[in-house]
Amino acid sequence: MLPKGFDSLDKGLSKEQCLDKIERYKKENRQLIKKFHAAKDSSLLVVLQGLDASGKDGIVSRCFSKPGPKYFEVHSFKKPTPVEMSHDFLWRVHKVCPPKGVVGVFNRSHYEDILVPQSFGWIDKKEVENRYESINDFEAHLKRCGTHILKFFLNISYDLQGEKLEERKYNPLKQYKHNESDWETRARWDDFMKSYNGIFKNTQKAFDWINVPADKKWQKDYIVLKHVNKYFKEIL
Repeated sequence: MLPKGFDSLDKGLSKEQCLDKIERYKKENRQLIKKFHAAKDSSLLVVLQGLDASGKDGIVSRCFSKPGPKYFEVHSFKKPTPVEMSHDFLWRVHKVCPPKGVVGVFNRSHYEDILVPQSFGWIDKKEVENRYESINDFEAHLKRCGTHILKFFLNISYDLQGEKLEERKYNPLKQYKHNESDWETRARWDDFMKSYNGIFKNTQKAFDWINVPADKKWQKDYIVLKHVNKYFKEIL
């Protein structure tokens, strides 16, 4: 059960047309975010979820670096620390949600606390359901308090992910990203996809998920920038 991605108009666009629109969206968004920041009426949280090598870091650098860091707050969620483990699983997330006038970008997010432990069998079905409910309540709370969330699933293909993980092993420019644990995750591809399908089905009460075909940079950038642009234009 994948969330919606390209709409009927997007599917007819060529690579060149998308690249043209990407540059237009980037230019427009740089101006819109300044108005958004000055108004301080609401906040925007961009959630980037996807398996290893799906391009989360690239989207952050290409789509959320200008006009400057005062407009963006980027947070990455890895394995919880002992302090984080001593709190409820949303504690580390809630404290870094963006203030009004700021775009927060989560490179991975609170959804990791369902995705990883479920895929590895560390939590049972009841706990998974509890976490769905907690996340739905949490996102509804943020919505009531003026935070809008754009939730993107970067949908990389199995074959391309394998190629990218191999490249990280042997390309000197990519080796800083290499992590042997990524291969353990890849070996559980079906388990992770099952967990994602459960997430898509059960956590759309406050905000819908957006499917992003992640095999091509221009498709990824186009969809993400388009939805950010649409949000700004609706509220400003």
